[in-house]
Amino acid sequence: MFNRKFKRLATPITATAILFGIVACGSNDSASTAPTTVGAYSGPGSKWDISLLSNNSFSVTHRDTATDPVDMTVTGTYTRQANGIVKLTVGAAVDGAGGALSSPANGDVAWALDVPGYAFMLRPMDATNDQLIPMVVSGECPTTNLNGNWVTVKTNAGTDATNAGRDFFGTFQFDTATQTGNLPGRYSLANPTSNQGSNSLGSGTCSDGIMSISDGIMYLATNGAIVRTGTDTPADSTDDNFIFAFGQKSIPGLASLEGTYAGMLFDDNNASGSKINPVKMVCDNAGACTATQFDTDLENTLPGSVAFNFSGGAGVDQPATGWINGTVSDTGTGNISCMVDIDAAGTGKKIASCAGQSPDDNTKLFNVMFVSI
Repeated sequence: MFNRKFKRLATPITATAILFGIVACGSNDSASTAPTTVGAYSGPGSKWDISLLSNNSFSVTHRDTATDPVDMTVTGTYTRQANGIVKLTVGAAVDGAGGALSSPANGDVAWALDVPGYAFMLRPMDATNDQLIPMVVSGECPTTNLNGNWVTVKTNAGTDATNAGRDFFGTFQFDTATQTGNLPGRYSLANPTSNQGSNSLGSGTCSDGIMSISDGIMYLATNGAIVRTGTDTPADSTDDNFIFAFGQKSIPGLASLEGTYAGMLFDDNNASGSKINPVKMVCDNAGACTATQFDTDLENTLPGSVAFNFSGGAGVDQPATGWINGTVSDTGTGNISCMVDIDAAGTGKKIASCAGQSPDDNTKLFNVMFVSI
């Protein structure tokens, strides 16, 4: 499996200063027009927020818990690359008092996947942090009932992906009248067609897209949700579980997956600091996909690949609408299940988010999210 640590790119501070100088020293007409927000997302870990502005600048904030003051603010510029990766270059970072994280340095690079107005998946600003940061549109509570699918994108320490009694994906519902979340379908990776039964997430009151529940917090939006369960302990993520959900739609057929995608791959079997990698995904019309890792320049790809095969599963919309099951292979093979939306929020973008078993150690969690380009 990919085992290359995501390195700090050698972008000098002077280059960053010049880049910001271009933004600040434009014509009078440009200076008189304030940039507008073109994307705003929130997600757990304990709470991350990102705003993308029309002048290609960004702001990221972090809080130790969802209700704590901001303890880190990072600003910089972003580029939407032709290969689908969103590249974020740090221009400035400020630590707040008592924060659990250390801020990145000027010139450091993070990267993300974005379906504008739908979902955002951020690779942590800290290159030693191996936790995917899933985000949904911030500040909006669903006004109609949400029926979706969900995958696990983080488990508490020691969870075994071969455990047939442990759910890793399924179906999601949010009832706006009762302000209640529910998981009607729950499936293991070891036995991905057997429903383990419904589980209530509890109820609360959604405000600005956030709702506290007895065992965690829900980040809610019109098209999706993220749920963090477990104890909200600053600087200790070993007791947290994250699930990521988006709207449930039928998949026309395996041929509808055909295309080229930008992807984010997480393999818990990799060494610390190298579990998350950016990838290029190519899928044919028969349910076979191949992932190759981007180099640290986020442009060129490296030798080697990971193979995905969905043609041998039960077909599309199995075990529920919007799902496909298959295998992921490298030196070994593991099971994988993916929720798919072939027209995310009417953007024409195809998006898939998957939970699986690491092909090199089936007890470890494996995730991949990919978005068409």
